[in-house]
Amino acid sequence: MPPPRPPSRTDLITFPAFASTWHGSPSLPPSNTGGVSVVAYSGGGGSAKTGVFNLINVSTAFQAEEGGEAAGVVKNEFQIDTGEQIGVGVAVHRPRTATSINDDALLAAAVGDEIRIYSIPLNPDAISDEAGEKDNAMALLRGSVVVGDKFGCNAVSWSPMGNAVAVGCENGRVRVYMVLPSGGGNSSSGGSNSLELRLVSDCEGHEKAVCSVHYHPRGGAVLSSAKDGTARIWDVRGDGGVGTEMAQLKCQIESTAKPAAAPPGSGRNRRQPQILVRGCAFGDLEGKTVYTVASGRKGSAYLSKWRVSPEKRPMPTPGKPPLSAAKARASKPKLKIVEELRMECYPFPVSAVSISGDASHLALGGVDGTVTYFNVETMKPAKKWFEIHDLPVTCIAARPTHLPLPGEEEEGINVDVISASADNRLSKLTLQRRSRKRNRDGGGGGFGFGMGFGLLSLLFSLSFFFFVCLGIILAILTQLSWEACEVEISSKDFMATKDCIWNTVLWAPSDRPGVSMPPH
Repeated sequence: MPPPRPPSRTDLITFPAFASTWHGSPSLPPSNTGGVSVVAYSGGGGSAKTGVFNLINVSTAFQAEEGGEAAGVVKNEFQIDTGEQIGVGVAVHRPRTATSINDDALLAAAVGDEIRIYSIPLNPDAISDEAGEKDNAMALLRGSVVVGDKFGCNAVSWSPMGNAVAVGCENGRVRVYMVLPSGGGNSSSGGSNSLELRLVSDCEGHEKAVCSVHYHPRGGAVLSSAKDGTARIWDVRGDGGVGTEMAQLKCQIESTAKPAAAPPGSGRNRRQPQILVRGCAFGDLEGKTVYTVASGRKGSAYLSKWRVSPEKRPMPTPGKPPLSAAKARASKPKLKIVEELRMECYPFPVSAVSISGDASHLALGGVDGTVTYFNVETMKPAKKWFEIHDLPVTCIAARPTHLPLPGEEEEGINVDVISASADNRLSKLTLQRRSRKRNRDGGGGGFGFGMGFGLLSLLFSLSFFFFVCLGIILAILTQLSWEACEVEISSKDFMATKDCIWNTVLWAPSDRPGVSMPPH
């Protein structure tokens, strides 16, 4: 496994990772404070009583105001024990109105058949010793719900307002839960109010396991993709707790160009390959663009761009009474789907997908351990990091915002992609070729340090070359002096030796034959 070229790097972690998320918001003027970055990844050694290191690792950075109790960039890192089950889906939400370091973020985790909501403190002192150690899950747990017996939660997504979570399950179901306060707090929730998760929408339609769920940027709809070769858009605002399928996107794993005709009889009894739609995402704030990434068990992966538009509602017939409220809801217009583009995005199957916060790039993790940062505007890879993982990329998170996040100014590096795998490695990848850090205080690693070190290296090289040449010249002069002035040197007559070396070896007098020549 070749390491990525600096300033990108790969770090060893203590357990195999199977899910990751990255939430971030920049500091805002005029105070340039309140920015936050939360990175979480989950995994472990096994979902059984013998499973070890089933954890969620959380690291936060908060830009605090100078002069307060906590100044500058305040960092916090801790782990949450998930018990006998592995967390295979995580998502973080923090309201944009939250500006204080004491305003916690919320983490939704898909653990076995459960959805758990944890409080994520940004202040390292938020969890007191009386409440427990920082890796004590009970000190952070705010609420949980069992989705269903043997449902198997695979993916989770927050609504834009943070008042609901959508979960995709192994049995093909997609469910949406409202996140509501349930009254007074208790010690097990770290002194905060506990939360209640109430089922509001149950969506049935996928025939195989759901791989990804993504909330509509404006709320009210959920996009899901599964191993049945489809992605679906659900209206989760319906009455009676039943979601309505608004559109079905049937993905293909071949180019949009017309394939060559097969020989007669060659396709007889040929089994169609299973299509796995590993990732899906809305591509704009209006939800009019959808991206899907599909591949088979082997072969190439294909990126599709879909255009979503509402179907026109039929005009009422003159003279007929209007529809009742129930019939009006049942006759909701569905969405019109057009596949604008389909192209091969990687020659091997893709196992993990994430979209950047500005919807300009897709981060793709391949089964061969390669990470691709794909520009959806140019439909070309911005960069590839080849085989930086020994095993298939199990989870990936693209940059949540194009603006700087807390801690990046000090390091001089803006990370674009975070990837992890079951090889116990976490990679932080950037499009930058070098760090922007300046060496204002004599520290290493920045631009100033590089210039200073380069100048010192040049001076050392020149000095070394000078002394080597000087030594060679002195050796030659010593040999010539001994050959020309052996008698004077042996007599130990200093003046005679000096005159001999000066007039014979170093400098020739004008009256020496062959030095002065008469003019013609």
